[in-house]
Amino acid sequence: MCNVDWHAETDTETINRRAGGRRRYNAWRGFKRAHRHRLVVQLLRQYGMLKHGVNARIARELGVSKSTITRDVQALLDSFARCPCCGYPVPQ
Repeated sequence: MCNVDWHAETDTETINRRAGGRRRYNAWRGFKRAHRHRLVVQLLRQYGMLKHGVNARIARELGVSKSTITRDVQALLDSFARCPCCGYPVPQ
């Protein structure tokens, strides 16, 4: 067992370095997500958005899970609003 005293005080430098590491890691994840979204849009244009199995195909190509691509597609769709006249998706 690891005996760690979680109530022990931590110096400010350590706290700041941990926070900086989290910021860097989360920024990297955000960059990867934005890049993947661009790739998903390109592949959706190439394969067709409403065809059966497209999300799974894109997931295999990008090396991520199908649920990740499904969430990406939903996030992309949520970034558009429906035109009140024709119902076509338009950027917000």
